[in-house]
Amino acid sequence: MKRFSALFFPLAVFALAFCIRLLYLFEIRKSPFFSFPLIDAETYFEMAQNIAGGDLLAGHAAYWQPPLYPYLLALMLALFGQNHFLLHLLHFLLGSLNCVLIYSLGRRVFSEGMAKLAGLIAALYGPFLYFEGEYLAPVLLVFLSLLVLLALLRAGEKASARAWFLPGFLLGLHAIARPDILLFLPPALAWLIARHRRRMKAAGLTLAAGLFLLGLILPILPVSLRNWAVERVVVPISYNGGLNFYIGNNPDYDRLVGIRPGYTWLDLNQRPFLDRVASTAERSDYFYRLSFRWIREHPGDWLGLMARKTGMFWMGHEFVRNLNFYSFRQYSRVLSLLLWEHGIAFPFGLIAPFALLGLVLSLRDRRPQATLLILFTLASSFSVIFFFIASRYRVPLVPVLLLLALRAGQELAASLRRRQWRIFAPGLLALGGLLFFLNHGTHMRMEVNPAEEFYWLGKVAWKQGNRTLAQNYFDQALGAEPTYLESRMQSGFLALEMMRWPEAEYHFQQVLRGQDQVPLLARAAAHAALGQVDRETGRPLPAEAEFRAALLIAPGFQDARLGLAKLLIEENRLDEAEAELRQAIRFGPWSAEAYLG
Repeated sequence: MKRFSALFFPLAVFALAFCIRLLYLFEIRKSPFFSFPLIDAETYFEMAQNIAGGDLLAGHAAYWQPPLYPYLLALMLALFGQNHFLLHLLHFLLGSLNCVLIYSLGRRVFSEGMAKLAGLIAALYGPFLYFEGEYLAPVLLVFLSLLVLLALLRAGEKASARAWFLPGFLLGLHAIARPDILLFLPPALAWLIARHRRRMKAAGLTLAAGLFLLGLILPILPVSLRNWAVERVVVPISYNGGLNFYIGNNPDYDRLVGIRPGYTWLDLNQRPFLDRVASTAERSDYFYRLSFRWIREHPGDWLGLMARKTGMFWMGHEFVRNLNFYSFRQYSRVLSLLLWEHGIAFPFGLIAPFALLGLVLSLRDRRPQATLLILFTLASSFSVIFFFIASRYRVPLVPVLLLLALRAGQELAASLRRRQWRIFAPGLLALGGLLFFLNHGTHMRMEVNPAEEFYWLGKVAWKQGNRTLAQNYFDQALGAEPTYLESRMQSGFLALEMMRWPEAEYHFQQVLRGQDQVPLLARAAAHAALGQVDRETGRPLPAEAEFRAALLIAPGFQDARLGLAKLLIEENRLDEAEAELRQAIRFGPWSAEAYLG
């Protein structure tokens, strides 16, 4: 009976969370994006499909993104096939389990009552629902963060070296899902050592720390070895860290962090490649060098930017990285109720002020359990602030922030009951100031281009094979923003696919009219596309000129190189064609078309 009583609330939290998520799942089935993941979700999904299809090493280059989530998604695909309803359902099951783990963490650190409230709030937390409904890593990161904290608490209570292995292993797993968790490694290990320095001898502590580090290395080592095997480069996990660091640490932060997926993003991503930096490891180092050079030369500007990003981290507004999930509310009444901005940016704009106050109050709490949460909060928030601010990177910290927020609420309520006005009045004043600042700092927000939604709807319609609808959406995007490059380019490519040569020529010429504002790769792509139009319409001389113009801008641009090679073959200039194909192989050794000629 006691066992059932102990299990009742965790099961109730799971059931509530799952019912809400199931209702949300049935609603978002109507979304055009439900079966067509986009941007990072598309990258993850395609990688998972390749792995599930037999490409177990997932390509021939070092991992661009941390690999754990796509491999987990690949396992789901292998077991259940490409059933999007079932795949999303599995994500929501994990999200429901996360709510139970939040309850467990609250029970271990604070009180039963606070734990119950935290579990219930987590079940209703709108951003959790949104990210669990996407093929993205946050649901896994929340799960692993909670497991790491629970394992550390357990290891902190047991005077056994063997208990240290599990938190190290879980931290290593977390690292191959998101490497910046390794910033939590030093404080986590220091916390464990401090917990046991009086209970264990030096030899025992050394053994325990060794087991912790062994556990950490075990998940990371296969990833590092795989990267070495496929490319002969030292990339411990993935190589996107340098670019992400540069986005968050440069003199033009607002522009770079606001870059949306497309040619401007590709232009930035390919910058080292165009500067003849070939290997993935060197590309990451290239961006780190750019950032650290700027930091050394302008330390004051960097410190100012860090202060600004710190403010942005705690703001209630959910900063968009992929799709605008505020506009996604149109597909779900559940999400509309649980995520909104009307005076307060709900829910984070309500949680963050309480969490900050709870963080300050917890500094007086000398219990080691509370200290661990403080260390995790500081390390995790810094890992986001050190790069750049986006809602999905903040989400793994939310479970701990929920508990800290409830701690603040409990302290304020207790001081009110006891009439401790010297505590209650300053606390209430601080809370009011934080509520105002964190919900009304509109100058810090990044707005999404209104044409963007039409663009993504067009991409989905094209994937579905409805080219007429796709063109209609692209036209609407251009109507909303005539200079919207991505829709202009896609309109041109759609016309190419439909062999409407004059229309394609018009769109790409429009792109080139704004040369100064157009990213390099977009210019190269427009020249290459015009070369294809000229080639298809029997104009070999202009076609060759366009292909060479593209290669002058971007020597590694494969479409232009291969298009030129095909043209030269048609012109029976075989030696020149062979030289171009060899160049194509040099720039893209993975290109089968270059080998086949």
